[in-house]
Amino acid sequence: MYHSTEYSREFWNAMRGKPVSYNYIESGKNTENGNYRLPYESGKKFAAARKQENIFRQIATVVKAPKGDSTIWAFDNEPVAKWMPWRASGILKMISNEKYMGDVMMGKSVNVDGKKCDNLDGQYGERYYIEDAYEGIISKETYYKAMELRQQRANPKLVNQETVEYPFTRRIACGCCGSYFRHKVNNPGKKWANDIWICARQEQKGKAHCDSTRIKDTVLKEKFVEAYNEFVTLRPEGETIEAIQKCIQRLRAEEEKLAALLMRKLISENAFRAEQQSIKAEIRRLQEQLQQLRCRAVRESDYTTITDFDEVKLKLFVEKIIIMEEKRVTFRFFNGVEITKEYTNGKSGNKPGWNLKEV
Repeated sequence: MYHSTEYSREFWNAMRGKPVSYNYIESGKNTENGNYRLPYESGKKFAAARKQENIFRQIATVVKAPKGDSTIWAFDNEPVAKWMPWRASGILKMISNEKYMGDVMMGKSVNVDGKKCDNLDGQYGERYYIEDAYEGIISKETYYKAMELRQQRANPKLVNQETVEYPFTRRIACGCCGSYFRHKVNNPGKKWANDIWICARQEQKGKAHCDSTRIKDTVLKEKFVEAYNEFVTLRPEGETIEAIQKCIQRLRAEEEKLAALLMRKLISENAFRAEQQSIKAEIRRLQEQLQQLRCRAVRESDYTTITDFDEVKLKLFVEKIIIMEEKRVTFRFFNGVEITKEYTNGKSGNKPGWNLKEV
């Protein structure tokens, strides 16, 4: 067992690259990921050190913000300070989620037919609030004071207003910086006002931080119809369930071959462990993909062409949309197949012909 002196000795021999007898440490092996448990005494020391060196606790209690670029001055356990790129949204989450003060609301989300669903109003079952479930990283006094200040500063017009969810919300990624695209009304109040999607980083920090292109909502819907019809017509195979299963079988066979080489002492223990971890990580990734494909449950009858934008088809077939440079949009479908389309937003709103569709 991992409490024994032999386990501790052989564990640290393995960590230091020295000859090791794995018979002594097999009891502490995790069969799912191939990792080994820390020896008992070492685990106690690590747990004690982790409690003392909690950088997030210090960030939450010692904060200075002399800059205006969404960063805070944070002190770690060394007498050295550095700039931490914390966005305002991250700090807002910390002072509005009860978990940061040590409480827990159980049942916020539930699994319904293999899909994660929000249970904020309790429509899928009971929710339970547990106080002092663990030690918080901000005090309850700070948390409730922050909530009070937020209520005082809230815009009365926006209080209890429902958040609008658009079909493409959280589905569009920037091909330049990786940020999500957000919805915005361009030229509001004018006759050429239109809905567009723009990189969140570019809108917040400017083109110096991201030079991606915007795309009109109407144009994006048109390109989706084109890409979707191409997908259901050509039926590209992509990463099907059968293909992923074969890949997993191949990786497991490779792992068995590695084990045979180790038994015959044709490879070193360290080389075996490194390659084994790589194979297991790839198997886990493929198993997650397999689970996602099975939950998607696209039926044969769903493969029908469309003439107008269909939100149901978008959610069923498309996993992600990537806005690339040079005005190209890539649609990644549920089986991994990607279809790219070029687009143009047409003429600017304040120029003649702005309302004419370009072909």
